[in-house]
Amino acid sequence: MHMADAMVHIDNATQTRAVTVVLERLPRLAAETRARLSNTREPMKTRKAQRLQGLKESAQAIALLQEKWPRAFPKKYSVVKPLARSVKEAIVVGTGWNKDYTYGVLAAWKSRLAYCDAVLRDAIRVDIDGKATDEVVDDTSRAMAEEKRKQVLETRRRREAREASKTEDRAKASNNSAAG
Repeated sequence: MHMADAMVHIDNATQTRAVTVVLERLPRLAAETRARLSNTREPMKTRKAQRLQGLKESAQAIALLQEKWPRAFPKKYSVVKPLARSVKEAIVVGTGWNKDYTYGVLAAWKSRLAYCDAVLRDAIRVDIDGKATDEVVDDTSRAMAEEKRKQVLETRRRREAREASKTEDRAKASNNSAAG
């Protein structure tokens, strides 16, 4: 065997061993990768949970926003204005809330009929202090507000129908028990 042939043989043997080692480690590396990926998915659950928490606690949170920034979050229906994008970050900074929690609270605020009507009525958005900004309400925002408004009114109509049905059922039950 020549020296060059011996080197090629050693290199082939080394490569074969290296490939064998990698193949042996592959299941462990795959498991580690899956574990890393599942850890990166966890914050998404946390983000969703934070948003839902903001939605759940929106009544109290909005009351706090109305106290702290009454011009951006007025109590009077006709004074509500569309909010600028900068408002979310100002709330996070001003309250110390998580941005996802803030997103949930703002989703509740923007689902109110007063806000939907403001988006349909006004052309300019306001900042956290209630001052006009250079942000304009676009057609997409108006369409979304119109759709949300319809959803809210339909939900109210269904709730009122359920309540009326319950009241009728109670009245029939009391009439039946009085007659029996």
